[in-house]
Amino acid sequence: WGDTYKMSLYLGPNSVGLDIYDFSGIAFGNNTFVLVSSTLNTKILYKVGTNDWQYLVNPNIPISAVSSIKYCNNRFIARYDGGHMYSLNGITWTKFLPPSGYTVESVEYFKGKYYLQTSSSTLHSTLDFIAYTQVTLPSVPRGELYSNANILCFVNARLNPNDIDKLVYSFNGINWYYKTADYSYRF
Repeated sequence: WGDTYKMSLYLGPNSVGLDIYDFSGIAFGNNTFVLVSSTLNTKILYKVGTNDWQYLVNPNIPISAVSSIKYCNNRFIARYDGGHMYSLNGITWTKFLPPSGYTVESVEYFKGKYYLQTSSSTLHSTLDFIAYTQVTLPSVPRGELYSNANILCFVNARLNPNDIDKLVYSFNGINWYYKTADYSYRF
């Protein structure tokens, strides 16, 4: 969510030269690739199936930089310079407002809800990106938010600046557990 990817890209016979560092994220879902950029004039490119890449000329949201993208639960979710947006197909985008006063740093889908980690280390859940519920955590971790069908977790979580890495996880989004990282296996 926000890393730069080194890659080459064929945009079809009418392609223009693109620097491999122009892209800030790529996501795949529903037979569609979506590439986002924080530096190109066209900030979103998409590719459906075996068709050539297409520039998204007007995503119906004024954007000047897209810093990250993710696909979860049949939605592409992107962070851009003016906020956050989602798309069901990578072509038509809808702006959404995060919980009041927060910036979304990470999004995961888990057990029927989207979970949004914010810049102030809070965690919120939502069904629709309109109404949000703050999730109560025993301590507020910093780290990367990840999920699969069975677990929602913060990886490399730190509960305070002097803390060692922990895994903070939940099997239901309500009860949370902590495990200290074990680095004894490292060379």
